[in-house]
Amino acid sequence: MRHVAAGVPVHVVILSDGAFHMGDAERQTLVEAREAESCAAAELLGYPEPEFWRLPDRGIEYGEALIERLVQTMEAHQDGLLVYAPSLREMHPDHRQLAMAVVEAVRRLDGTLRLAMYEVGIPLQQPNFLLDISDLLNRKQAAMSCFVSQLKLQRYDEHILALNRYRAYTLPKEIAAAEAYQLVTSSELARDPLLLYQPEYARQHTLQLPQVPDDLPLVSILIRSMNRPTLRETLDSVSLQTYSHIEVVAVAACGKTHPAIGATCGRFPLRLEFALNGSSLSRAHAANLALERSKGQWLIFLDDDDTLDPDHIVNLIQALHQHPQINAVYAGVRVEDDKGQVKGDFNFPFDQKRLFASNFIPIHALLFSRSLIGDGGARFDENMDVYEDWDFWLQLSRRTSFLHVNKISAVYRAQGNSGVGLIANEDMQQQGRERLFEKWRLLWTGKEINGLAQCALDLEQKLAERDNKIANLNQDLVDRDNQIVTLKQGIDDRDSQIVSLKQGIDDRDSQIANLRQAVVERDEYIAKLNQTVTEQDREIHQILASSSWRLTYPLRATKSFFTISSTTK
Repeated sequence: MRHVAAGVPVHVVILSDGAFHMGDAERQTLVEAREAESCAAAELLGYPEPEFWRLPDRGIEYGEALIERLVQTMEAHQDGLLVYAPSLREMHPDHRQLAMAVVEAVRRLDGTLRLAMYEVGIPLQQPNFLLDISDLLNRKQAAMSCFVSQLKLQRYDEHILALNRYRAYTLPKEIAAAEAYQLVTSSELARDPLLLYQPEYARQHTLQLPQVPDDLPLVSILIRSMNRPTLRETLDSVSLQTYSHIEVVAVAACGKTHPAIGATCGRFPLRLEFALNGSSLSRAHAANLALERSKGQWLIFLDDDDTLDPDHIVNLIQALHQHPQINAVYAGVRVEDDKGQVKGDFNFPFDQKRLFASNFIPIHALLFSRSLIGDGGARFDENMDVYEDWDFWLQLSRRTSFLHVNKISAVYRAQGNSGVGLIANEDMQQQGRERLFEKWRLLWTGKEINGLAQCALDLEQKLAERDNKIANLNQDLVDRDNQIVTLKQGIDDRDSQIVSLKQGIDDRDSQIANLRQAVVERDEYIAKLNQTVTEQDREIHQILASSSWRLTYPLRATKSFFTISSTTK
């Protein structure tokens, strides 16, 4: 109602048909009745007729199909979009499944998108926005009364009214009712897919969700667990995978001291496996035990301090469907420190020569087929304390090509203690490489050794090119510094010219001032002369106008005559 009043376009999508447990004869009648009720409420509230998807009531599923449809719908209305959806705490299974799907859809879209999660059956635990609806309460109740078929089952209108009244508890006394929301942006979800699940994950783990389709291949996610504090977050990231046929196999690498972790990881089955004698296991031993105890057609490892984005597995599976001849596929992985700050990434196209020289594929980046490990196939070398995954990739690469998916969809935490990660022990790294090369020098063909040598030559060439670029850049810096010196000299010369010009201007201004003063003095002198002339004219006028002047006129005339006569004579 607030949006409608402000002239903001409102688009409402109703997903389920509301006909749970109805027979075919009654279903259509009830579906049409409930859609008519929704249209009546829409008309009363002032927004256009809703869009009805008619998904089966109690049949909404969190997965790629629903998420992609939601993404497409949001993209069609994306400018300044604010998406409303039920919260993740809802008890109704359709509400909860929809909430999970909307969160993932919003995460995938542009960072300016906003999501407002609302409460229906269960109050939000930590709302961050309360909207005063005191003046809208009667219209909201009127809209609620449109849903006759549902109010016959339960007094939802009274429940919602009570919830709205309760939400005014912390607001000023004059506010009679409010709605609570949890607001979040897509950029926040992109940084942390688990954001809205904290601390909700404990409850999510106990949920029993619908069975997965039988035609999807099973993916086994294999975790070598040392029961680090990050294990819970690692499992949470698995529980959010949008691919729906997954099993999680955790191996207690720390031995029998490992505590129980439950039988489910979200909607996926979870097993904690121990060595037969309950002893602790090396990284390679734990990896082989995980392979033996898993059942999936496709396998992927995940360390207990790393995480997967929700679409990591589905992206890899979809790539395999497009390239059925490939039996190993990997995606990009971003590197984060212990504070969640991104420090880089591993996202390189596949090059077998490069794999001979270094391991550029994190262990949880690559999904591979079980066919590569059966009948004397690849196996982790239990004599290797480090780089056992690199050795395993080399084995796989002799059996299949690797496909690279150019998308970053997992997190590598640069805080491990293996000694060969980003926090590296140089001696351990050197010893690990020596042991690996000692093993593989007897296995590599001349072609493969030549490839390794070529990789070294390529690296040397790249280093030389880099050095040349650095030298060129240094020369550019020298040239730039010279240009700066020249420019500075030009600026200094210009400043000197400006100073000279300013001095000339000051001299000119002084001359103008002197001239102006002379003009003033001249004007004053002329004024005095004019005053003197005026005074003399007045005196002459007074003399000429006097009677004495007129009486002496004959005398003055005679004098003049005699004077003239004498002169003539």
